[in-house]
Amino acid sequence: MIEPLVYLTLITNYLKERVSSLEYAKDFYDGFENWFQIEVIAALQKGGVNTSIKDKNQFDSDIVIEEGGDRFGVELKAFKSSHSGDIIEKAFEHRLANYYLIISEKCDKINKSIEESRQIGFIPYIKEIHDNWILIFGENPQK
Repeated sequence: MIEPLVYLTLITNYLKERVSSLEYAKDFYDGFENWFQIEVIAALQKGGVNTSIKDKNQFDSDIVIEEGGDRFGVELKAFKSSHSGDIIEKAFEHRLANYYLIISEKCDKINKSIEESRQIGFIPYIKEIHDNWILIFGENPQK
């Protein structure tokens, strides 16, 4: 089992150093999520975590983390306040993923989504990256 706060802290600390890049990348439509995926892999590898995209389809996720002989699929999502829909609900569409990691602008929409997801068993760990940005990490409630 992944220790959520360890991974979340590694990624948060890495992204805090990359805030200017984050502010730039958020303006790319689909590229924002691609940027996020690259940065998460870089942050985890910098922290000594074995991370891969090999076999990611098997886990219906964007990355695979290997820990102690176990492998876990992590679905990544990037959310801006201008997006429509429920980003956590969109992450849940990846039912085989073990975990979900979401970067989001702080806004009422994401707060509502977090509260609603708690009602179905999603226990989010949340860390602030910057005044306007948070990371949300949690285990798939369907597993």
